[in-house]
Amino acid sequence: MTTEYKLNLIFNRSIQGIIGVNNSLFTGINEDFEHFKEQTLNKIVVMGYNTFISLPGKNDINLLSDRLNVVISNNHYDILVEKISKSEEKLDVIVYRTFDDFYNELVVDNTIVFENEYYMDVKDIFIIGGSYLYNYVYGNFKIDLIYETISDVRISIDDYSRERNKIIYFNRVIDDKKFLKIYSKDASGIISVNLGKSLHNPRGGFHKINGNYTINIYQNKNDVNFQELEYLNLLKLIYDEGIHKDSRNSKVTSIFSPPQMRYDLREGF
Repeated sequence: MTTEYKLNLIFNRSIQGIIGVNNSLFTGINEDFEHFKEQTLNKIVVMGYNTFISLPGKNDINLLSDRLNVVISNNHYDILVEKISKSEEKLDVIVYRTFDDFYNELVVDNTIVFENEYYMDVKDIFIIGGSYLYNYVYGNFKIDLIYETISDVRISIDDYSRERNKIIYFNRVIDDKKFLKIYSKDASGIISVNLGKSLHNPRGGFHKINGNYTINIYQNKNDVNFQELEYLNLLKLIYDEGIHKDSRNSKVTSIFSPPQMRYDLREGF
């Protein structure tokens, strides 16, 4: 079904496919947090119950600000609806029993009622966790964009399991027949790693390390403008490999001998 809505996945996972430990993020990276905020701000974010209750804050109901929060929970639906209805402040949150209920009401039937009218014109939907929701949406719906941050962090699964830590995975391999990587950035910096709980540290905690990570963006091949992408890749090549120097008017100039590019103007440009 063709729709004006864009359904996207966004996640941070380790090279072992771990996204969480004990219903908390496995790794925390400042650049990834900024990347997440930049992509999802003023958009619709969809999450499962465990992701919802893990959102930071000290209120009875904690939300991601400046976003419409959609919570999917069959088991906790009645409790959440009642708690939200009793709130004295206006909350940008809607609860559904299933993702299909939400998708059908928003996209198929177009009958969703927005308390905040701003979101009536928002067409970007981001799935932000957890593992079950990622896998379900990936396997059953057309995904437009996938935002992946992957950290080069490895742990001893046996050690974590021995202390009865709950390790949460999203290790789905992104299908390169369906998706094209349109952006990739390698970086290094401080990574906060969830240590899990142990006999000596029953409350758990995070340990900061210097590590490497990569931010990737994949686009559904059905939506890719390959001619435009070729042009954008050329600009990136010039920026990355060109020789930068100041000219007489103090503006930075790139010196580069680019490869030849050809376009069929009958297809537009």
